[in-house]
Formats: sequence, C-alpha cells, structure tokens
Amino acid sequence: YLQDLLRGELGEAAGSPVAELIRDPIRNSLILLAAAVAVTIVAGLGLGFLSVSPHTWRIRPWAMVLLSAGSSMPGFVFGAIMLSLLVYQLLYSGSGTTLLPISGFGIDRHLVLPVIVLSIQPTFHLAKVITGLVENELHKDYIQVANSKGLTWFQLVRRHVWPNILSPVLVTIGEAMRLMVGALVIVEAIFLWPGIGRILLYSVGLRLDAG
Repeated sequence: YLQDLLRGELGEAAGSPVAELIRDPIRNSLILLAAAVAVTIVAGLGLGFLSVSPHTWRIRPWAMVLLSAGSSMPGFVFGAIMLSLLVYQLLYSGSGTTLLPISGFGIDRHLVLPVIVLSIQPTFHLAKVITGLVENELHKDYIQVANSKGLTWFQLVRRHVWPNILSPVLVTIGEAMRLMVGALVIVEAIFLWPGIGRILLYSVGLRLDAG
C-alpha cells in the first residue's frame, strides 16, 4: 500500500482511478484558496494600516468596532446572509437573474461570493492583529526619536514599523490560511463549488448511509 501511495496510485473508486477523480477537485479548491489568500493579504494589510490614525497613533473608534465584529463572525454566517439577499432579489426583482452567481464553478464572477465568504473572517483577523502591532510599535521610544527627525507617517511605517512587525504578520497569515482550509468544506457545500471539500462531504455521506 505504501509503495503504491509513493507512486501516486491511490486505488480505484467506481471503476476509476482515485488519483484522476480527485485531480480536478483539488485544482478547483486550490484556485479558490489562492484567490482567498490573495484577497486576505491585500485587504487585511490595507484595513490594518488604515485602522490606525496617523494623527493620534491610536486605533480609530470605528475600526475597533468593525474589526471586533468581523473577526468574530464565522464566514458561513455571512455567506448565508448574502445568499438570502440574492434569493430575495431573484424573487422580487422580476429580472430572473442575480447580481452575482449563487452557485456553480467558473474562474469569473462565480469566484466572487465563495472568495468573499472564505476570506472575510481571516481578513478581519489579520487586520486586527496588524492594527494592534502597528499601534504598539508606534509608541516605542525609537519611533519617537525617528518622528522628531521629521519623518512622515509613511516613512515611519515603511522604514521602522513594517520591518519590525513582519514576522508576526507572516505567522498570522499562516493562521488565516488554516482558518480558510477549515472553512473550505462548508463554503464549497454552500456554493456548490466542485472542490475536494465537496468530495469529502459526499464520502462522509456515503459512509453514514452505509452504516
């Protein structure tokens, strides 16, 4: 068995090689994960730095509320809300179409909703961590010295703050990816995305039926 596994031979299911059956689903899931990671990094970094006021060097009040709420809300709850709104639009608008596709696969508009739902909680989590790191770093003595030399806000962040918070930010991005992998099964089930998560659910369902 181990020799077959090392050669990439995973056996057969329904008369077809398992390796061929899971190849496309794995690719589809990786596409979804890659897009979600990219959105999380860009949006998380941007929101994290915007949440700190360049005048007071403190977290903005609105950001404190937004980041706390966003990082604590599971992505599937947000997904259910978005799907409900789109269904209501479909029922009451009379147009017969929704603003965005609510299910199916495609490297186009079909990616939008799954990526948003998959990345929303990790994005707010990343932004919350970055905000705390930036605020803490800005109140250190060496930043006060650098500020007294006439450096602008952008120069302070680029030259001093960012290099010192990079390591914990990378760790947080790794944690965000872990959250996404954990939520992948639910997101693929909600939006009928043909990824490895749906195969896992299907396999579990078969085992439960067989039991």
